[in-house]
Amino acid sequence: MFWVTYTLLWLLVAILAFAVMMLLREHVRTLRSLREGRSLLGGPPEGARAPDLPEEARVRGRNVRAELPRIVVFLGVRCQACWGHRPAVSAFAEDRADLVEVEVSCVGSRTEVVEFVEEMWNGVRVYADPEGRISGAWRVFMTPFVVAVDEEGRVSRKLATPNFDDLVMLLGEMRDGRSGDGRDEARRAG
Repeated sequence: MFWVTYTLLWLLVAILAFAVMMLLREHVRTLRSLREGRSLLGGPPEGARAPDLPEEARVRGRNVRAELPRIVVFLGVRCQACWGHRPAVSAFAEDRADLVEVEVSCVGSRTEVVEFVEEMWNGVRVYADPEGRISGAWRVFMTPFVVAVDEEGRVSRKLATPNFDDLVMLLGEMRDGRSGDGRDEARRAG
């Protein structure tokens, strides 16, 4: 009996050592990516040109004013958290309509998306993404997710799980010219 217990104990030690090594490996990968300036959130790289949202996927909303920055919100009809974020996104869009364009790309069929955004403010431009092509083009693989696009069409910030206050802060940072990626001073100087 002693040898069985002894063997099982060493097997447990080996499994725990393997788990710790895997955690350390992931930690090193995370630190390396942060040092290289890569976002762990996904989405298009900050500073890159934002992909277009296809007009044929548009469900509703007014035309985008090119002189304003845009906030593109990615939601999903089957995402429980997304249902909870709809009122904040809608209130933000209505409250800040003169400062920013808010667009919503929603994964789901056209019918599901229309029902999903029914209670949102009509000024929000909404796109249906039934096969995930829009979110794939934007490299967004989690919802809810926000991508801020400046007046020149470049990605300036990204944000996960947006609430009203986060969206207000994001807009303030966009208007102040802060991208949050640490390259602002270099852009101003160069």
